[in-house]
Amino acid sequence: MKGRISRFLSHFQLYDTTGLAVVTRKNLRLVILGVVIGNVSFTITGGTALTGYIKALGASDFVYSLLLAMPYVAKFMQLVTSYILERTRKRRELMLVFGLISRLSWIPVALVPYFVPASHEVLRIWAILVLVLLLSCMGAFIDSSFNSLVADIVPLRIRGRYFAARQRMMMLTGILSGIVISLLLDAFTADGSLAGYTLVFILAGIFGAGDIVCFIWVSFPPMAAPKEGERRESFPAMFRGVLSNRPYMKIIGLWTAWAFAVNICAPFYNVHMLGPMGMSYTEINLLSGIVSNLATLLCAGYWGRLMDSYGNKAVIRVFTFFGALAPALWLFTGYRQIFMVPVAQFAAGMLLPAADLAMQNIYLYQAPEKNRSMYYAVYFCVTQMAGVALAYAVGGWLADNVFAGLTASLDLSFLGFAVNQYTCMFLLSVALRLLVSLLLLRRLPEEASDRHPRELLRGMAAGLQPRRR
Repeated sequence: MKGRISRFLSHFQLYDTTGLAVVTRKNLRLVILGVVIGNVSFTITGGTALTGYIKALGASDFVYSLLLAMPYVAKFMQLVTSYILERTRKRRELMLVFGLISRLSWIPVALVPYFVPASHEVLRIWAILVLVLLLSCMGAFIDSSFNSLVADIVPLRIRGRYFAARQRMMMLTGILSGIVISLLLDAFTADGSLAGYTLVFILAGIFGAGDIVCFIWVSFPPMAAPKEGERRESFPAMFRGVLSNRPYMKIIGLWTAWAFAVNICAPFYNVHMLGPMGMSYTEINLLSGIVSNLATLLCAGYWGRLMDSYGNKAVIRVFTFFGALAPALWLFTGYRQIFMVPVAQFAAGMLLPAADLAMQNIYLYQAPEKNRSMYYAVYFCVTQMAGVALAYAVGGWLADNVFAGLTASLDLSFLGFAVNQYTCMFLLSVALRLLVSLLLLRRLPEEASDRHPRELLRGMAAGLQPRRR
């Protein structure tokens, strides 16, 4: 009877805790609690709220894409923060102090319209751009400290399943908070008022700070110290050490190409839904955000088992190929023609995060212990600046200066659906994703656990649970 109860309760465990020390279990729970609280902030700052806010202030598509790019432009700061981290080895203090300041800085962003008159429209927009850039630069201390920390506290044998469980909890929070935030925005912005945006961005600051507060109780293991007699390296020496690691730089280059292909159209899903499709915030969150998060929530546990059974490279190759096709579904959307939105978003939520998780496992595994935070910093600096920020900027420029005029002059349609600058961006992303998935990602380095993508496809097609190695 006792064995049956144990087996029943095991179904409700987020991940395998067998044999873990008490302090390790506590740390893992606090990390998940932090992402649950912080994801309310991420839902606001990374969703339709920011789109509506900056558009309500009069920003063009290009300026809007620059705003979204600011957090990723700031990733260059990780090179500096990782060096400070390696020299001081005070990742707890750096994460808590700069993390709280960074997250609370969303409150001044919310209050910009109350300090800058409406007659100074350009100044309002630039004030928000500068504030977002500054808070993102401080947030680099969070990224460097967190990535260094999780590599030390998450045991390798459960890493795939643990990050999948963390992803599930993050998606569940995104679903619930997305509903509340969209209702608030629809209620308080219907008359053109900015009060709704002020409210939700103040909440973003509070919940973002709550995420950091959880780490007060995390037991930070000491960082690996230099070996006896080994001199501490200078910043240029650390940086050169990463650049000279050719397998690691190859990983960075390949994933940057994929990130660029995905993100060149990413800023325009919300713009397309709010503008040409005429959708409300509640509709967007229900049919887009929540559906995408629900797909991730349902699939995340299965991804973890696939990674542990078939290897990360197989998961990346299979899921990026099918994920490349998802933006093409947006061709079947138009004004109040919204039936394809949940289909497209379910496909994206089911496929793209799986590849992201698998790549996370690869770069965590490939980075050596020595100067590990610098390896992570270079990875994020390159992939986020070139793969996200540059992609956003290029996409915004193309949408404003190429596709907007082209589609307006040609009055294009596809099977009765109007083609605009945003659907052109989605098709461009499809072409780039297929190119990267089929030709470049096959060159990712092999790991001992990797199996051929055909084996993964056969296992999935047969509906079999992945075999544990």
